[in-house]
Amino acid sequence: MKTRFLAITLGLILAGTLLGTLGTFSLPIGSGISQFWPGMVVQVAGGIWFGGWGVLAGAIFPIFNNLLAGGGTATVIGFIPANIAQGLIPALAFHRFHMSPRIPGWRGLAFYGLWGAVVPSTVGAVLGVAALGAFGEVDFLREFPRLAGTWAMSNTLAALLLGVPTLRVLTPLWEEADLLVRDRWP
Repeated sequence: MKTRFLAITLGLILAGTLLGTLGTFSLPIGSGISQFWPGMVVQVAGGIWFGGWGVLAGAIFPIFNNLLAGGGTATVIGFIPANIAQGLIPALAFHRFHMSPRIPGWRGLAFYGLWGAVVPSTVGAVLGVAALGAFGEVDFLREFPRLAGTWAMSNTLAALLLGVPTLRVLTPLWEEADLLVRDRWP
């Protein structure tokens, strides 16, 4: 079982690196933040589907994205807590309150919108920009609202536009393959 989840983790790291790099290089706004970052979907969906293994993958693959984009110490190391939060919050919310990785009806969509998009994006933005300020990469007081706002909005948008169809299409496949984490985390 652990070998299977290790393979899933490596697959998520590869998918996240590819998607995240696409966003990092296509619409950068500086300091390692992009205007649209599709890698957010891998963080959210991976945590919801595979629990701790998905969160681990969601914390690791942005390191490769930031290294490929030429990010400094703040973006490579400083964003790790932000990336953990962006995968952990939806994983915990879905495993604790929703009990299913499916997004059925309007209530499921509202739950996902709040716990899979808005909250993790906002917490990740605050932690990420705080790391940039702590490492002296940006003038924290002047740049915080713009960078945090752009990060939160772009990741929320990516999680909504790409995450909903991803979860709706792929969740049944993972359920059939009996790969989803139910009431336990590996």
